[in-house]
Amino acid sequence: MNDYVVKRHWHSHWVVRLLLLIVVLVVLFVAVVSLRIVHQADLEEVHPADAIVVFGAAEYYGRPSPVYRARLDHAFDLFQKHVATLIITTGGAGEDPRFSEGGVGHDYLMRRGIPEQNLIAETQGADTAQSAQRVAVILRTNGMHSCLAV
Repeated sequence: MNDYVVKRHWHSHWVVRLLLLIVVLVVLFVAVVSLRIVHQADLEEVHPADAIVVFGAAEYYGRPSPVYRARLDHAFDLFQKHVATLIITTGGAGEDPRFSEGGVGHDYLMRRGIPEQNLIAETQGADTAQSAQRVAVILRTNGMHSCLAV
């Protein structure tokens, strides 16, 4: 009987150690994957392109939303770094038909100093998929083959 207690005690320690090892390995795996994701997110892999495309993200009474403004500012910086010579802003009109996201983005970038000949406003897309299709047509029509999405 004493032998049975010793074996059972040894067996329970072995199971606890195995479970602890599994937990440690899972935690390490999650930590490594998380660090790789954060590292990759911090990388900015910018290559020269024919155009920079800024997808709309709401406008309010003719002004870009904070998210849209951040995208437009990023496109402005890329244009200043000569990544592309053309910026295409996208997005149709929301509740107020006087303004479209594409038009608001176009005007915002003009006020920041981008020449009008370097801007195209795609103002008909009702969603991102439609805007992407319309951008593809704009690129083909202008003999362009590459773009950088912002």
